[in-house]
Amino acid sequence: MSWVPPTHMSYLIYKAECLFVCLSTIMYLYPFPHHWGYSEENGPDTWPETCLEGIRQSPIDIRASDVDFAYLDKMIFTNYDKTGPVSIRNNGHSVTVEGFEDWNENEPYIEGGGLKYRYRLAKFHFHWSQNAFGSEHAIGGLRYPGELHLVHFRDDLTESQAAATLGGIAVLGVFLLVGNDTTPTAAVSSALNDVIYPGNSTTIENFCLQSLLPENIDSFFRYDGSLTTPGCNEVVTWTVFAEPITIAPLQMKEFQEVHSDEETRLETNCRPVQPLNGRRILFRTSKGEDEHDNGRSASGAFSISVVTTLMYISLARALS
Repeated sequence: MSWVPPTHMSYLIYKAECLFVCLSTIMYLYPFPHHWGYSEENGPDTWPETCLEGIRQSPIDIRASDVDFAYLDKMIFTNYDKTGPVSIRNNGHSVTVEGFEDWNENEPYIEGGGLKYRYRLAKFHFHWSQNAFGSEHAIGGLRYPGELHLVHFRDDLTESQAAATLGGIAVLGVFLLVGNDTTPTAAVSSALNDVIYPGNSTTIENFCLQSLLPENIDSFFRYDGSLTTPGCNEVVTWTVFAEPITIAPLQMKEFQEVHSDEETRLETNCRPVQPLNGRRILFRTSKGEDEHDNGRSASGAFSISVVTTLMYISLARALS
């Protein structure tokens, strides 16, 4: 087949697509040099571009009227039970843990559960506040003391390509509940004294991810959204687990000592909830695809989840 030169219009479309990919990549890898943060001067209301103009932004408030029951298969977690070295770093906005690409054949992956692709774990980070309402997502207007985000990239894409591709990133959201069990976040919280200030980093040997997942990984909410930090790329498939993991009061206080600069504690690193703009949220219960056999409705299952959340948050307030 002989080569046919592109028409002028197809060439313009090609150039526009290239420009979109380049801009999205720059926004993700070099997010806005105006020193964004969470204070009144540089907080979410001042974040530019897609953060203010996007229509599929995150986080969201998960309300019963916006939820549909979903018959999804179970999510598959590969190598989440393996161990390896990771680096933990204070980037001025959160505490982030990275280095999973160096686990080689033990690199963690997720797939299934309605995800269209296989995703590799790149990093995870935390959101918290100085009060009892540090989660980014809410359920029925209620917020947990904190939230963990495990960020995965599509396995067939580079990080920059994933940041510019719809569905290129899959994030797992895990709520943090103040309780007596110190196990889930023990490895990370034990290293926080070494990363109090921005730029500080340290290494954790033999780190295992399994404790960061809730006991019930089969009940979750699913929706299409964005990164919750600049550039707020609208390329994320979100999975928010209905069940939280626990963090001890002392461990939460250690997070609250983390600084955003040399003199200032990070008061909060939570973006406010964003409008749904007509999006629907899927809800998978622990019975998954078999749920329709016993006639239980999505609204009923969701109501149970909200009641459970109320109990969790009431307990968190009592312990804080």
